[in-house]
Amino acid sequence: MKAADFRPIGQLANNFGCKAVVFGKPGTGKTPLLGTAPNACIQLTEPGVLSARGMMTPAKATYTRAECEDFFAWLFGSHERKNFHTYCLDSVSQWAEIELNYQLGKNRDGRKAYGEMARNILDKLERLYFMPEMHVVLMAKLEVTDGGENGTIQRPYFPGKELHVRVPHMFDEILWLDYFDVPGVGRTRAFRCWPTFNAVCRDRSGKLNEYEPADLNALFAKVMS
Repeated sequence: MKAADFRPIGQLANNFGCKAVVFGKPGTGKTPLLGTAPNACIQLTEPGVLSARGMMTPAKATYTRAECEDFFAWLFGSHERKNFHTYCLDSVSQWAEIELNYQLGKNRDGRKAYGEMARNILDKLERLYFMPEMHVVLMAKLEVTDGGENGTIQRPYFPGKELHVRVPHMFDEILWLDYFDVPGVGRTRAFRCWPTFNAVCRDRSGKLNEYEPADLNALFAKVMS
């Protein structure tokens, strides 16, 4: 190593793109949102995509564990993926369920099955996070949990306990997609980007407002600027 090997830290950050988890309830347009991602490819793990009719974004259905593993082998090993600027998974919640069902079929011990599921999911999510020159968008189902005195908490859904703790800390943006009363705009579909007592959100870039338009291309441009 030598001093000439150093680079501005901002340049290093730009080399990796934006890595985001988007969660929301049914009917908020999570799948159509992927049509706003720049030069995207989509991995589908659930068949409910009627809302995407008319979209021309390339997609691959992976409804079984074998199909998911085959897709990730392509994503991590093929030079073809460099033809795309954004990888989208719809949904990461269903992918975790597919992996869990596979592990439950192999292990009589349910605790071991959940542990193996989390290990495999986290291994691939870490590789996604460090994937160079590509944005990553993981669509997740909404889970509403008991927050005690604070009421309910909205967060991305994952089976088991470990993923709930570790995934939100792995990704740059945790965005809640819904219809909100946005100041100066009114009731509109938007991302909530800042955390509250009842929402697990985050913006590691520090550039996003509390609410941002539901447009991934615009959001990426703002985060990467």
